Amino acid sequence: MPKPTPEIEKGTVVLHQFDRARACPSPSPFPIKLETFLRMAKIKYVNDFKTPMSDKGKSPWITLDGKAVADSQLAMEYLQDHFKVDLSAHLSPEERAISRSMRAIMEDHLYFTYAMERWVFHKGKYVKEFFAPFPAPKFLHGLIIKSVSRNLKKQCVGQGLGRHSQDEQEKMALEDVKSLSDYLGDKPYLMGDKPTEIDCVLFGFICMGIYATPKHSKYHKWMMEDFQNLKAHNDRMKEKFWPDWDECKWTEK
Repeated sequence: MPKPTPEIEKGTVVLHQFDRARACPSPSPFPIKLETFLRMAKIKYVNDFKTPMSDKGKSPWITLDGKAVADSQLAMEYLQDHFKVDLSAHLSPEERAISRSMRAIMEDHLYFTYAMERWVFHKGKYVKEFFAPFPAPKFLHGLIIKSVSRNLKKQCVGQGLGRHSQDEQEKMALEDVKSLSDYLGDKPYLMGDKPTEIDCVLFGFICMGIYATPKHSKYHKWMMEDFQNLKAHNDRMKEKFWPDWDECKWTEK
């Protein structure tokens, strides 16, 4: 387990995550969710791209003064408690329940349709277009993609969504996205005029549809054309919390 080093100031969060993607800060919605939260909560952090996977086999994860916390949601809850930050303090119990429900829609349902679309139905063929190069010899890249595709399919089948056809999954995903768009409506953020933790989640998932899927993908079309309030939410979050967006994308060294 990593421990604080002289280079990392006490009280600074180390965010362990995948390397940057070509068009957005991460190829996964969960690192974007957690990093956006750190920015929203104004918590000092540094990135570590060398050890993206935790002991639980999950990414992202954090360390803070020697304490390791894996899973983006558990990390956010730990940091809120540690730094006494509650970005949803103004929400009613009913609004908090709605927020939790929307997170479940995205993280426990929509995520698996994204994973199947990227890694199973398209067999990871377009990841090289959006991801940073794999940190392995080029002749192994094809094997890595096949391995990830195989493992993701097992996860999705175990979860249940992977047992459905592509058409059935796309219909389910469309209903998820439509529900999120309907609830957002004309509001600046999901819960009203102020951004909260749930906006970090939504931002991560919209980023995947806009920046990490091909233009011919239905997910891209939904975000860019069919549900333009989601695209507007993305633009709003980028402007407010990611003024360095272009500097946080992967580029050829």
